Amino acid sequence: MKGGNVNEFIDHSTYEEVAVMYNGNKYFFRGLLRDEKIGQYTYEIEFWSDDVTESIYCAAAKTEKECMEKFFNDTIIEGKKFWDIEKDMEWVEW
Repeated sequence: MKGGNVNEFIDHSTYEEVAVMYNGNKYFFRGLLRDEKIGQYTYEIEFWSDDVTESIYCAAAKTEKECMEKFFNDTIIEGKKFWDIEKDMEWVEW
């Protein structure tokens, strides 16, 4: 991961909001959120541009661990998994 340590990024992106640049595009990782009403965790990624902000990925599960496992195993950006692209992502201030 450019701009930081990948393990620190994972820690930060799990519990707070962070942004990355990948292939010239900015992505906003919303972090792990708990919806008490339905008893579920979500982890969402948004694509940001000057014209558009749109959700491009969302994992949902009953536990934090299950939600994060989905995040690591699903395709999240441009049809790729996190571990396939993390070396090319740049952790940036948002």
